[in-house]
Amino acid sequence: MLSLPKLLLLALVLYIVWTVWRTVQRRDARRREMAASAGRSATSDRSGRTAVAAEEMVKCPGCGVYVAADARKCGTPGCPRR
Repeated sequence: MLSLPKLLLLALVLYIVWTVWRTVQRRDARRREMAASAGRSATSDRSGRTAVAAEEMVKCPGCGVYVAADARKCGTPGCPRR
């Protein structure tokens, strides 16, 4: 049977859970606002992760390692095009 102390404890637990949830929601909203104001891309997928900008990659003709398209050398030890 539910008694007054059990009901008070249940109310306290529910209040704590609600407060923590509200705090987490506010923190996430602040992070989204900061990302938007910094000019970064704040697009996210369903999991909430922010998207990262992709970089163009090309294959080094000497060793076959993929490097940034604007790189002058691949930097791989033993590559004939170092």
